[in-house]
Amino acid sequence: MIQGETILLTGGAGFIGTRLCEELYEHNTIRVLDTFSRNSWETTRLRGIDNVELIRGDVRNMEDMKRAAEGVTRIGHLASIAGVGTVLNNPALTMDVALTVIAELGVRCV
Repeated sequence: MIQGETILLTGGAGFIGTRLCEELYEHNTIRVLDTFSRNSWETTRLRGIDNVELIRGDVRNMEDMKRAAEGVTRIGHLASIAGVGTVLNNPALTMDVALTVIAELGVRCV
């Protein structure tokens, strides 16, 4: 179990991100960076919890990423393009969200 960390979850307001946050928040500080376009956050028990911070932003925006990653000890990169059709129609965007920004930030994802 991960404990005592400050964790950034990119895409943390999505289905998988909110479930992971529910597992981690009791023993860690969680920062969620998301565009909230597919917002699963509203249906969770996480609203209003002191050690969970929400940041509206985009992983493709380096300033959003730098701001969200400041002081974190771990990053869970969950941001992605959802839907098979959307992915097939937007391969460059899919790769940009999945890989490019994290590589540019120069941090290790765990």
